[in-house]
Amino acid sequence: MLTMTFDDWRGFDVNAQTINDPSWEEVRNAIESLNQQSRTEVLLQSESGDEFLIGGGNDRFIVCLTTADDRNLTLVNPSGSGVVKERVVASGQPGDFRSNIVVRLEAALRAAKAFVITGTLAADQTWESAKGS
Repeated sequence: MLTMTFDDWRGFDVNAQTINDPSWEEVRNAIESLNQQSRTEVLLQSESGDEFLIGGGNDRFIVCLTTADDRNLTLVNPSGSGVVKERVVASGQPGDFRSNIVVRLEAALRAAKAFVITGTLAADQTWESAKGS
């Protein structure tokens, strides 16, 4: 079973909403609703303990996977730069991220769909391992 949690900010207050065993349509709708203001993250948690996070909105997303065995992976934007920074609001906090890990909506949806349907990463996408992972 999968659990999906997403935020809904009202000023400085956040209301986290949770859906147990969401359909792909519900996950897709939650990701498409991200706007870097009131909605800034979707968290998918598997029974095995893997956590798949999509943060951002407005066609700029950070997509990360933390596995149950503490590996940390981030989806790579192959056309981005490791030097140029982009501002993305994820988990309610603005941050400056290398543009090579800021992906567009289509890539975020493809990665999330693979995780929701198969419980694994999309084979045709590149993932960067965090140092120490």
